Amino acid sequence: MMKNIYAKKNATRHQRFVILVGLAIPVITGLAAFSKAVSHPILSQMRMRTEKLFGQAKPPVQENHAPVVKIINPAANSIYPENAQVRYEVAVSDKEDGETKFQEIPPNEIFLEVRYFASGSKALAASKQALKNDPPGLETIKASNCLNCHAFNAKLIGPSFYDIGKRYSFSKSHVDTLSRRILEGTTGVWGSIKMPTHPELTKGQATDIVGWILKNASDPAVDYYMGTEGSFRVKVPPASGGKDAVSGSKRTVAGDKSVSSAGKGILVLTASYTDHGVKDKPTERLKGQETILLKIQ
Repeated sequence: MMKNIYAKKNATRHQRFVILVGLAIPVITGLAAFSKAVSHPILSQMRMRTEKLFGQAKPPVQENHAPVVKIINPAANSIYPENAQVRYEVAVSDKEDGETKFQEIPPNEIFLEVRYFASGSKALAASKQALKNDPPGLETIKASNCLNCHAFNAKLIGPSFYDIGKRYSFSKSHVDTLSRRILEGTTGVWGSIKMPTHPELTKGQATDIVGWILKNASDPAVDYYMGTEGSFRVKVPPASGGKDAVSGSKRTVAGDKSVSSAGKGILVLTASYTDHGVKDKPTERLKGQETILLKIQ
């Protein structure tokens, strides 16, 4: 009797197996046929025509966001005596590039401009100017490897931009000569250090760099600094003589309590960072900046 029971169970299992195999074969055969049909030339041609007519689905384009720049130190509207040494600290946050607090943004791509105004009203107007891109020459300096060997105010491997601007006046001959030296390299002009060639720059870019240096780098009312932190000295340009360094007007103050007493003048600090764009549009870079005022007593 036990043998009969086991025989019936085995028969039932065998029947189930046969049924499953019978069901599976059409499914496997159908999948194979579908796979073959999808790759059929006629269907492929139809798919191509459909994509041409309605457009092929494209992945979303990544959006670039402007960086947020903050001057942590010094505090806005602080008062400093002439010749005081001021520590500065700048923080940057960019959705695509990262944040300075995590060392994700190179410090040599963050800049601080310190500009002197004898007139409080002119300083206030300058601080409220709309965000604008750097001049082409300065923009190329920041984006290239110029700052590996040169600084704005101090000698590194090569001369500072300030010293170059003091040696050469702005003229077509000087622009042509210095542009050629940038592109082709030189030896012996500023000592024994050799200046390398720069084939990655165009003639127009080299001309823009030289033009900016000769027009702006030796301006006694402006200093430029690089990095997330550092220091600068509070100074009143000798040329100002109690007057605005640019226009020559006497010190006057108007329109804002923060500059209601200009004292010896106002420093306008502008920290800035230009991002690297996004993968789809790397050349479309966005700039962020913050501006504050300091008083000189």
